[in-house]
Amino acid sequence: MEELAQVYARSLFAVGREQQKLDLVREQLAQVADAIDTNRDLQIFFFSPYFSSAEKQDGLARVLEGADETVVNFLELLIEKHRMPVIFRIRAEFDRLFLVGMIQHHNGALIMVKDLFDTAGAGQDADLFNFATDADNSQRAEIRLMHSMLEKKPLEEKR
Repeated sequence: MEELAQVYARSLFAVGREQQKLDLVREQLAQVADAIDTNRDLQIFFFSPYFSSAEKQDGLARVLEGADETVVNFLELLIEKHRMPVIFRIRAEFDRLFLVGMIQHHNGALIMVKDLFDTAGAGQDADLFNFATDADNSQRAEIRLMHSMLEKKPLEEKR
């Protein structure tokens, strides 16, 4: 199950990144997973073999009216492949990938600050120096926070 969740999460993550809507996909995936997690009727409906894929997709369409097409298509695929019970692990892996990507993004800012200070004569302006120093400090703090989040939140073992 774990490997299956990783494959689906990586695929959704890649599409979200390609379409430049990772935040939206992450938010909507979380909303759906949270709704299912907290509602026993939704769990029964989406996880039970007694309801057909067509019934589940129809129910999904009603619940997700106005949701992003990428998220809707992804959830329809999970229903079609009878993989909805893996949604919690997919969400956890998606969140992990998101944090890893954010750490890389923040490291890019640190490299830019380092390049600035490594360039002879650069960073002499007091305002620029203060801005770059503040950026370096804040990026490092956020990277530490994200690393601690990754350590605290291993891939969840839900259902």
